[in-house]
Parts: sequence; structure tokens; C-alpha cells
Amino acid sequence: MEKVKYSTNMNKYKINFSKDFFIKQLIHLIIGSVLYVGLFLILYFYAFQSVGLIRICDCFFTSGFALSGIAGLIVIGHSGIFDVVSFGFANMFSYLGPTKEKKYSDVYTYKQIKETRRNANRFIFIPYLLIGIISLVVSIIIFFCI
Repeated sequence: MEKVKYSTNMNKYKINFSKDFFIKQLIHLIIGSVLYVGLFLILYFYAFQSVGLIRICDCFFTSGFALSGIAGLIVIGHSGIFDVVSFGFANMFSYLGPTKEKKYSDVYTYKQIKETRRNANRFIFIPYLLIGIISLVVSIIIFFCI
């Protein structure tokens, strides 16, 4: 019986705290903040009919929950669940274009290409989750102080 050799490539899990990492995180923090403020204002002025702090609490909770959901979808997307669907759409649109050729030969090569991109951007969800959790905590504090 042969021994099975397992790959112990730990470089895949190493965090590279370079200047580019912090710039990407800052860009996504700004994007998340703009999304949050926009959603908060839309909810405050148009969605909720309650009065006073209850209205603000509702806006904080809904906006925070939405941004936490966006962070969850980013995590799910980075796990590779949607790869087959995106592979199909990428090939369909490239086939409908002027070249009439498939962009990718098979799903395996597509997944390998996506894997390298995923490893470079694995912590992109952190700013969205951070804003969402802070907003949820503020909502809970306001709710219990009313």
C-alpha cells in the first residue's frame, strides 16, 4: 500500500500586509461607507414612518444588516460556489461576440484562473463586515437605551 502525500502549501494562507493590501482595504472601506450612508439616508427619508429614535434605530439596523449580507455574499463568492455559473456566462458572451470563440476551454482552467484572483483578494469582505457590525451594535445600543 502506498502512502498518500498531502500538500502542505501554507503560503496560500499567509497574509501579506503590504501597502497594496491597506490601499485595497481603504478603497473598500470608502465604498462600504458610501453604500452605508446612501442606504441609511434613503431609509430615513423614504422607508420608515416611525418617529424619533425608533426611526434611527431601524435605519441603523437595516443598513448594518444589508452591509453584513454583502460581506457574506463576498465570502460565499470567494469560496467558488458561483464559478460554474460565471464560467457559463463568460463563455456565452464571448461566443456571442465577434470572435465566436470560447474564452475558456473548460471549467477546471477557469477555476484555476479564478483561484489566483481569490488568493490576492481574500480579505476584501472585512471593511463591509466591520461597518455592518458596528451599525448593528449601535442599533442595539439605541434600542435598549430608548
